[in-house]
Amino acid sequence: MSTTTPVRHENDARASVPVAFALFVLVGLYSGVNGVVLVAQMADYGVGRATIGTTFFTFSAGFMLAGLTAGPLIHRWGTRASLLGGGLFVVAGTLATAARPPFIGLVAVQLLLGYGLGMTESVLNAYLAARSRATTLLNMLHGFFGVGALIGPVLAAGVVQIAAWPAILLVLAGLCVPLFLGVFGTYPHRTPATGCGCCPRCSGSGRCCSLRWCSPSTSASRRAWAAGRTRTSSTPGRPPTSSPARR
Repeated sequence: MSTTTPVRHENDARASVPVAFALFVLVGLYSGVNGVVLVAQMADYGVGRATIGTTFFTFSAGFMLAGLTAGPLIHRWGTRASLLGGGLFVVAGTLATAARPPFIGLVAVQLLLGYGLGMTESVLNAYLAARSRATTLLNMLHGFFGVGALIGPVLAAGVVQIAAWPAILLVLAGLCVPLFLGVFGTYPHRTPATGCGCCPRCSGSGRCCSLRWCSPSTSASRRAWAAGRTRTSSTPGRPPTSSPARR
């Protein structure tokens, strides 16, 4: 079992890269269909360009909030859980928009959609930036966004020829399901790393033990204290001292 587990993790890590590319195609699709959907929404709700522009404000607010919270969420819950959480927001916001709520509801649910797409982008950028050949992978990642942005208008224009604009969003929600199932099957719970290095429990373990020892306010002083103990233990004429006890 000990020999097969590393192989499985390595295969999962390789499979996670194509899943990331496919997810960025999906993000590009959301961007690409927006122009067609907005025109149809303006006609459906009977509002002008200035009024429909409020949806951009709430979407951008959600996107900004995702950027601010992605780092702490990745640290606390890991890569896979953060991506799946973002996917849940994307699907919820998409289905809520497709339900054709009152206009104030349409404006409000864009916060969910913006947060979900922003979280997906932020986590994938952080995940690939930590891998080898990160520059190449990130360039390719954003290239796949362009693929989705090119396909999006064509897809949306084709759908509105045979159905109302909510059908476009239902198609996107349907695409989300297999992609985020792929996230569950290929992404690690925690991104491989070297540990936070601030206590014996998590040094080299690939994750932080999240104990008080590792809190931001104490980690620097703990590392300095541990370094001082090491220097003391190596002083000639003095018996070696034990390492800090694990907590």
